[in-house]
Amino acid sequence: MDMSEIEFWSDCPITSVDPEVKHGRVVFAGTRFEVEEAIKDVLTNEELCGMSEDEAIAATLRSHPTIPGADALRTVLAYEASREHLLVP
Repeated sequence: MDMSEIEFWSDCPITSVDPEVKHGRVVFAGTRFEVEEAIKDVLTNEELCGMSEDEAIAATLRSHPTIPGADALRTVLAYEASREHLLVP
């Protein structure tokens, strides 16, 4: 993970980065669950399974109960979307 990734997520209050937790990957604060994995799971449920965002979030939470909840998923999805918006020329 590069420093720009860590800097990007450092403003998100529900995430944390600690070299002692998951090799310094971005996780949900207070957990060991990687944010990137959660985002990929939601997007996979939407794209491959044809679920709405709400259905995809619910399915992700059922599969990964250590994620802090639907609001946490919506927050990281919004952060990720803002990054994608920043990258579009």
